[in-house]
Amino acid sequence: EDAIQTREGAGKKNSFKADMITLSKIHKNDIIWVRMEDGIYYIGKIIDDTYKCWDMYDKEGAEKYDIRNIKGCKFYKVGGIEKAPGVIINSFSGPGSTLRRIGTEYNENLQMKIRVICKMIFNEVCDNDSEKFQIEKEEVLDFWTIIDDQEAEEIVALYLQFVENYKVYITTKRRDTPKYEFIMVNSEGEKAAVQVKTGNNVTLKVRDFQDDKDYEKIFLFSVNEDKSEFENSTNKVKVLDKEEIEKFLVNNNKLLLSAIRNKMKLCGLIK
Repeated sequence: EDAIQTREGAGKKNSFKADMITLSKIHKNDIIWVRMEDGIYYIGKIIDDTYKCWDMYDKEGAEKYDIRNIKGCKFYKVGGIEKAPGVIINSFSGPGSTLRRIGTEYNENLQMKIRVICKMIFNEVCDNDSEKFQIEKEEVLDFWTIIDDQEAEEIVALYLQFVENYKVYITTKRRDTPKYEFIMVNSEGEKAAVQVKTGNNVTLKVRDFQDDKDYEKIFLFSVNEDKSEFENSTNKVKVLDKEEIEKFLVNNNKLLLSAIRNKMKLCGLIK
């Protein structure tokens, strides 16, 4: 059950061979994502994996949409960029084939997470119970394991703005601060740098940031948090508590983008 995306540019010679190879690997019940020209995302489920050539029975339609090689798929509307998961949005950016697999083929853990997220989203928008995926108990994921880098940064930024009363300098995000995700400022003019990590084996140590003289305050957040680091927090370097942030999200979920709020629903954090 691979999550597959379709991209703009169908029919280009340099991607045709790769597209046909990918198409041959698509099977019944696989999940397909498409993004329309207006930026709306749709999620689909393969209902017939028999290869068909559209030219043979609808030449006019094939010519109109420049698509000739197809497999049967039932689609449902998800919505705009605010409702699509980051891993899906990122897969539609940059160069690549018209049809491609989402995520790294050799990263089984990542593929498992993508499959579960896509199943949950499909079940959420599908209006036919018989078409919905059955999700096993062991497939239900922890919220912090299914958010991506951008979503984690969004969450931390909101938390710091509402709880710590800092505001974000939007232009600093991933531009001229390679050591940090973005820079913030409070009403007193004190600058704060923010570091966020989502990797399973990544922890942040207070001592690595204590001597940074460019900022009055530094906030650290790691999904794979090291509880002992909370005790090492100083006036300058503060390690953010994942449990506290989760409480903030639950109590203020209306502030969140739909994609993040939907993942909270899927994981049972909110209704």
